[in-house]
Amino acid sequence: MSKTPILDREEAVPAVKVPLARSIFIGFALGVVFLVINEGVVHIPVPPVGALPIFLVAWYASLLMHELGHAGAGLAMGFEVRALVVGAFHLERRAHGWRFRLIPKRFLGGGLTSTLPQSNQNLVRRFALCIMAGPAVSAILFIITFFLPTGLWVGSFCLANLILAAFSCIPFTVRGQPADAKNILILAQKGVVADRLAAILYLLALDARGIQPREWPHEFVERMSAVTNDMSYLPLSLAMQHACLLETNDTERIAQVLESALSVSNKMPPDLQRGFFHVAACFQGMDRKNVSLAESWLASARGVKGAASLKDWDSMASAAICLAHGQPSQAREYLMRYKAFLDELPLSGMIAATRARVVSLLDELAGA
Repeated sequence: MSKTPILDREEAVPAVKVPLARSIFIGFALGVVFLVINEGVVHIPVPPVGALPIFLVAWYASLLMHELGHAGAGLAMGFEVRALVVGAFHLERRAHGWRFRLIPKRFLGGGLTSTLPQSNQNLVRRFALCIMAGPAVSAILFIITFFLPTGLWVGSFCLANLILAAFSCIPFTVRGQPADAKNILILAQKGVVADRLAAILYLLALDARGIQPREWPHEFVERMSAVTNDMSYLPLSLAMQHACLLETNDTERIAQVLESALSVSNKMPPDLQRGFFHVAACFQGMDRKNVSLAESWLASARGVKGAASLKDWDSMASAAICLAHGQPSQAREYLMRYKAFLDELPLSGMIAATRARVVSLLDELAGA
């Protein structure tokens, strides 16, 4: 057996399971709804089943306000908002403005605000304030609606914000993304996990300014790459490690990082899981010239459920497969499409480094 059995398809990729935290959340949320209605704390003048559509609207609106709390605090703290996610509704920053996408498969998903720091000054404190703003908004909205005259809409908003405020106090990690309470807990303690998060924030601040991985301080790269059993930000750490190693052309270490990422890919968000499968296809096609494995990984990437539909996201892997087949003209066409895909993404040092490699490869093919 090879040193990278998953990457080489000698072992299967771990199966995706419904996160325990999600099950706990759904059970907790439903329990709170029925308990509060049953005890008469919040009066909803219709049976719970009849109130469900109204409650879902209130839930989405409350979730939006929660995420806007994160976003607003982020802007005030000097962070750039790159994405705002509320269930199936996704708003993302692109190179030339914002793009809205609807992903129905994520209808029952939670919220997420993606922010990148623009400077490293007091970074941990500023990030903590951004995190605390979301639960604070939910708590304030709960208090306001609790004292308003009761009714279907007011009661639904009150319940939704109660659930959000209460759940924000539970420290857990889902698919590598820590909840608000877990983030605060990490920032408040000392140790490897806290140091890793601080290093990730520092490097993200550099990345947001277009500084490429080869220019990142080695000390922070080492801290960001620290090994720990805590899944918090591990997928992001592995993605950043991979970006750094691509600058070295050390195929053995690249393969090891990919193996580590694939071994926990079932605990990643769908988009990131698909991204690592795509990278595995590129590695097998470009570095190992293994057409069958490259095609297998590309098929797995295309089969990831719940990932966003993006035009030409898989063009690099297609180009790698064409090169392994000895088809440079077709590879060049795919590379041009992938370059156009990268040009649509917002400023990022990691993206800039990837684009530079694509351009270099295009130049090689043009001169061949």
